[in-house]
Amino acid sequence: MTTINGVPPADYNLSRYFDVSRTDLNRANPVCMSRLPLPQLVLSALLQLLPLVRIASSEATLATAPIVAILRVLLGAAAVAGSLHAVSGASITVRQPPNSAVRATNGILSAFRLDVEYSDGETTLTPSLYVAENLPPGFNPPAKSGSIWRISGTPTQSGVFKNLKVTAYKKTPIDASDQESTTIVITITVVDGSPVITTQPHDMTAEAGGSASFSVAAIGGNLTYQWRKDDLQVTGATGPTLMFDPVRVDDAGTYQVFVRNSGGGVLSSPAVLSVTAPTEPPTFTTVPKTTAAHLGEAVTLTSAATGPGPLSFQWSKSGQTLIDRTEPSLSFPEVGPLDGGTYTVAVTGPGGTTVSPPAELSVAPALRISAITPMGSGFRIIFNGIVGRTYVLQTAEGLHLPTWEPVAEDVATPESSFSVPTGVSVIRNYRVEAK
Repeated sequence: MTTINGVPPADYNLSRYFDVSRTDLNRANPVCMSRLPLPQLVLSALLQLLPLVRIASSEATLATAPIVAILRVLLGAAAVAGSLHAVSGASITVRQPPNSAVRATNGILSAFRLDVEYSDGETTLTPSLYVAENLPPGFNPPAKSGSIWRISGTPTQSGVFKNLKVTAYKKTPIDASDQESTTIVITITVVDGSPVITTQPHDMTAEAGGSASFSVAAIGGNLTYQWRKDDLQVTGATGPTLMFDPVRVDDAGTYQVFVRNSGGGVLSSPAVLSVTAPTEPPTFTTVPKTTAAHLGEAVTLTSAATGPGPLSFQWSKSGQTLIDRTEPSLSFPEVGPLDGGTYTVAVTGPGGTTVSPPAELSVAPALRISAITPMGSGFRIIFNGIVGRTYVLQTAEGLHLPTWEPVAEDVATPESSFSVPTGVSVIRNYRVEAK
């Protein structure tokens, strides 16, 4: 006797509901339903609700074939209905990406196609637009190239992203009336690729006390770095750049960096740091001197320096840089009242900069003879000399003669003057000149 879940066969006479021949059942061909009475609908609903249907029969082919056929139809319909948008009996075929799954490598440009076919049982949807939600970091929205839709980008974060929703629209714009669309969920797994070094550190030479650095560039996700010196780890050196500031003599050596992530690791090429003794800054052999000058007089402040070259000079007045005053000497063809002040000059070479001591430039009134007074049988010439400066008294028979003869030389005092003795037999001209 054949029973279904313990119910006598009289209550489930399948031949009452299916027009099927015994020969067809033995060949396990799909059942062809010629009519669909109410009991069959009840049976279909029961089969959807029951997770397991147990069939016992001495004639297994007669009892199981219709049940299997019905289960296939119902289970297939249930799988499709879970993926469609409010269209009963519709179906979706995801041609690309296969199995709705994509694998990409962090830091590497990736792309995958989108090809979804949707059918409501009568017509097939050809999408004209794809829209994506919840894209992993680094991926761009769907774009069309020719007739092919793709999602591409360079992932910036590793992990499994299970909620990428892609909706295929039949029409554009997407808010068009009677719009047909379907949504699929794609899983993207972004893994760390083995690091690839794109820029290696290179040898360099630095002076002790200066600064230097090694750098490396690599591609790959979630990279970590560890620098080594002479095959020993450098404590705290865990970035793409290794800085030396200041450089010490014992920093000299051979350096490498190990770059790794979960995908693997790679060791950079060795780079040698050579450390040389520091270059001495330039030194002055002549420094500008404090000077007092008369208004309109030509004045030059002079300096000279020695040291590893090239050397450059820069003058300053009262702490302010004098633009274009970059010669060893600072000249004033005719000193003016505003030229007075404190001057320094800085000399710079490969070893550094040295600044001269300050030099004062003071500007006195123009040199002139203020009076001539009798003195015994001669006379005295009084002038406004600068105390401590040397002056020369000169004479000539004519004012415009090219040669003037020196008569006397003296260092100026607060009451500067020259005495002219008697015995002058001719008319002569006198002048005072500062040395």
